[in-house]
Amino acid sequence: MIRKHQANLESIYSGLLENHYTCLQTIMLRVSQYFESNLDPARWHDDLLEKMRLRIENVRVELFDD
Repeated sequence: MIRKHQANLESIYSGLLENHYTCLQTIMLRVSQYFESNLDPARWHDDLLEKMRLRIENVRVELFDD
């Protein structure tokens, strides 16, 4: 019973983590499309993360810093 409960909790937590990541990724994608709009289709995920580290003066701040 305890293992089943543990597995259920792990499934719930992994689902929550996936949903939060997807939400964050969607926000970043929309920011990128609005301000830059030029992600390389072959490496869009890496490009997206790189672009979110950029500060564009008088346009937007970076979403992540190092």
